[in-house]
Amino acid sequence: EPPPPPPRRRASAPHGPLDVAPFARLHECYGQEIRALRGQWLSSRVQP
Repeated sequence: EPPPPPPRRRASAPHGPLDVAPFARLHECYGQEIRALRGQWLSSRVQP
């Protein structure tokens, strides 16, 4: 018998709509960070 699924996080967290506003900015910053890390990783891969 499989274990019960983990409890789901509710979309309406106790924090309210305050967390929703900066999400787009957060996502953008995350994307920039990923691009930078990916660039570093690729350049470090080229050189042994």
